[in-house]
Amino acid sequence: VQIPENLIGQIWRGMPATAKFQALPGQVLKGEVIYIGVATTAAATTYPVTLVIDDPTHSIRSGMTAEIT
Repeated sequence: VQIPENLIGQIWRGMPATAKFQALPGQVLKGEVIYIGVATTAAATTYPVTLVIDDPTHSIRSGMTAEIT
Protein backbone atom coordinates (compact mmCIF):
# COMPACT_ATOMS: atom_id res chain seq x y z
CA VAL A 1 0.00 0.00 0.00
CA GLN A 2 1.26 3.51 -0.78
CA ILE A 3 0.34 6.22 1.74
CA PRO A 4 0.55 9.93 0.79
CA GLU A 5 3.06 12.06 2.67
CA ASN A 6 0.32 14.18 4.27
CA LEU A 7 -1.27 11.06 5.85
CA ILE A 8 1.77 9.00 6.89
CA GLY A 9 1.84 10.59 10.37
CA GLN A 10 -1.54 8.99 11.08
CA ILE A 11 -0.24 5.45 10.42
CA TRP A 12 1.61 3.34 13.00
CA ARG A 13 3.03 -0.16 13.23
CA GLY A 14 0.41 -2.47 14.75
CA MET A 15 -2.44 -0.24 13.55
CA PRO A 16 -5.53 -2.32 12.77
CA ALA A 17 -6.77 -2.32 9.18
CA THR A 18 -9.60 -3.79 7.16
CA ALA A 19 -9.59 -4.95 3.55
CA LYS A 20 -12.54 -5.17 1.16
CA PHE A 21 -11.90 -6.96 -2.14
CA GLN A 22 -14.19 -6.45 -5.14
CA ALA A 23 -13.67 -10.13 -5.97
CA LEU A 24 -14.94 -11.13 -2.51
CA PRO A 25 -18.22 -9.24 -2.13
CA GLY A 26 -19.58 -8.95 1.38
CA GLN A 27 -16.32 -10.00 3.03
CA VAL A 28 -14.33 -7.65 5.24
CA LEU A 29 -10.96 -9.06 6.25
CA LYS A 30 -9.02 -7.78 9.25
CA GLY A 31 -5.31 -7.10 9.37
CA GLU A 32 -2.63 -4.81 10.72
CA VAL A 33 0.26 -2.61 9.62
CA ILE A 34 3.59 -4.42 9.99
CA TYR A 35 5.99 -2.05 8.19
CA ILE A 36 6.19 1.64 7.36
CA GLY A 37 8.83 2.81 4.90
CA VAL A 38 11.25 5.48 6.08
CA ALA A 39 11.40 7.39 2.78
CA THR A 40 9.06 8.34 -0.04
CA THR A 41 9.13 6.46 -3.32
CA ALA A 42 11.23 7.95 -6.11
CA ALA A 43 8.31 8.61 -8.47
CA ALA A 44 5.85 10.06 -5.96
CA THR A 45 5.56 11.47 -2.48
CA THR A 46 4.08 8.31 -1.00
CA TYR A 47 5.46 5.96 1.62
CA PRO A 48 5.35 2.18 1.26
CA VAL A 49 3.32 0.49 4.00
CA THR A 50 3.00 -3.28 4.41
CA LEU A 51 -0.04 -4.98 5.91
CA VAL A 52 -0.76 -8.52 7.00
CA ILE A 53 -4.36 -9.51 6.26
CA ASP A 54 -6.01 -12.44 8.05
CA ASP A 55 -7.32 -14.79 5.36
CA PRO A 56 -8.48 -17.97 7.15
CA THR A 57 -10.26 -19.32 4.05
CA HIS A 58 -7.32 -18.55 1.71
CA SER A 59 -9.60 -16.48 -0.56
CA ILE A 60 -7.08 -13.76 -1.46
CA ARG A 61 -5.34 -14.38 -4.79
CA SER A 62 -2.30 -12.72 -6.31
CA GLY A 63 -3.22 -9.58 -8.24
CA MET A 64 -6.47 -8.86 -6.39
CA THR A 65 -7.02 -5.23 -5.46
CA ALA A 66 -8.59 -4.06 -2.24
CA GLU A 67 -9.91 -1.01 -0.47
CA ILE A 68 -7.90 -0.67 2.74
CA THR A 69 -9.17 1.29 5.73
